[in-house]
Amino acid sequence: MRLHFFLIYLFIVIINNMALAQVNVSINDIAKIHLVDGAGYLYSSYRNDYDLVPQNGQWKSYQVHERYWRTNFKTRDPKKISETRDSSENRFIKTIPPDSISLLLKSTSILKPKFHPADLKISIPELTKQVDTAYLKHVDAKRVKIFNSFFDTPAKLYRLLDTMQQDSWTDYYPYSVIEIVKKQGDTIKVITTEQTSHMLPWKVNNIPTYEPGINHFFLNATGIIHHQLTGEYLPGRIYSDVSYLYANDAFERLKWQELAPENTKYVQQHFNILKADRYNADSSTYTFNPKKLNKHVIIYGVLHITKKDELIKITRFAEDTLATFLKNRAFMIDSCMAKPGCTIRFFCHDGQAYHAYYSWNNQKAENYLKKLNSKQLWPFIIETGYRTDNNWFKLPNGNFALTTYIDDYAVGVSSKYIKKDGVKAGKFVLMIFSPDGKLLEDGSGMK
Repeated sequence: MRLHFFLIYLFIVIINNMALAQVNVSINDIAKIHLVDGAGYLYSSYRNDYDLVPQNGQWKSYQVHERYWRTNFKTRDPKKISETRDSSENRFIKTIPPDSISLLLKSTSILKPKFHPADLKISIPELTKQVDTAYLKHVDAKRVKIFNSFFDTPAKLYRLLDTMQQDSWTDYYPYSVIEIVKKQGDTIKVITTEQTSHMLPWKVNNIPTYEPGINHFFLNATGIIHHQLTGEYLPGRIYSDVSYLYANDAFERLKWQELAPENTKYVQQHFNILKADRYNADSSTYTFNPKKLNKHVIIYGVLHITKKDELIKITRFAEDTLATFLKNRAFMIDSCMAKPGCTIRFFCHDGQAYHAYYSWNNQKAENYLKKLNSKQLWPFIIETGYRTDNNWFKLPNGNFALTTYIDDYAVGVSSKYIKKDGVKAGKFVLMIFSPDGKLLEDGSGMK
C-alpha cells in the first residue's frame, strides 16, 4: 500500500515539475527577453548581456553590456598584460522577426528530456570533409578510410554523439542564459552551462531539455557567429573521441599486421586483443585477455610487436606465472569473477609483473610496502565500470593490502569495513585482509 501511494506521489511530483518547466506564454505577454553569453577560463573571462525589446511594433536586439578580462601574453609591459573592459553602451544588433521568438516559445513549451542526435541535423559528408581537412591531412588514404568508417552512417554517428554527450571537465566554463521577462513580472529562465559540442541540454526552470531550437534563437538574437552553441567545435571533438575510442586501436593493429604479420598471428592465438595504442615509434601499449584464463583477467603493458622473444615472455607470464597465482584463494578476485563487467588487471612488462610501489598521495601505504621484498609483491587493479578502481597488493605472507578505492565501495570488501563518509573521491588507505576477506589491520593504527 505504501508503495502504491509513493508511486502516485512520485507521478504528481514529475507532472508538477514538468508543468513548472514548460513555457506556455504568448509573445504578447513578453516585456523583454534578456540574454547572457559568458565564460570563465584560465587567465581570462567575459560576459556579454543583450536585451530583446519591442519597439514600434518590432522586436529589436541590443547589446547592453560588454565586460571582459584577459591576459595578453604577447606584451612585455607589466601594465599592459591585463586587458579589461566594462561598458554599458547600447549597441543595436538587429531586428528579430516574431517567428524567431515564436520558435523560442515553441521550443520551451514542449520539453525533450532525452537527447536525440538526429535533431542536430548533421550532414555526414560535410562533417567527414571537415574532419579530414583539419585533422587527417598527413594520414595515408587507408587510415583515413578506417578513421571515417567509425561515423560514416547515421547509426554509427548517433552512437558516437550519444557517447560524447557525457560531459567532461575542462578549465573552460561557458554559460548561456535566456530570461523571458513577462509583463506581469514573472521571469522564465532558460540556462545551459554544459561543455558539450552544442551545450545541450538547456534547463528550462531547472528542467533539462535537448532542444536545438533554443540554440538557433540565442544565436539569431545575439548575432553571434562563432560559438559552442553552433556545434562548430564538433569536428574537433569527433576527431579526439574517435581517435581515443576506436582509431588509435585500429591504426596500431594495422601497424602490427604491416610490420610483423606472423608475430601478430601468434598474439591472436594466445590472447583476445582488447586494446592497442601507440607508445612511441617502436613500441605499443596493449590490453589483452589471455585465452587460457578467465575472461575477467586482463594483462596490460608495453610491447614491441617485432620482438618474438618478448611476446613469448608475455605469454609465459599469462599462461604459467599468472595462472599459478590465480589458483590461490583471494576473496576480491572471486567476487570480481562473479560480477559481470568486472576485470582484474595485472601489469606485465617484458614478461615480468610490476612489483614496486610509489605514490605521492598515499605515503602511509608506500612506507609500509617498501619495507617488504618488492619481488614478492603482486599488485593488481580491480575495476567494474566507472569510478570503481580498487588498488590491491598480494603480500609476501599471503595476505592482501587494499591501498585505494573510490567513493564508499570496494569490490568484495564487506560494507562493515568501509567508512561511509559520502565523499565522492578516491580514498587512499592501508587495509590488510586475509584471503577470505577478514580485515586484519587498519592502516590508521599503523606507524
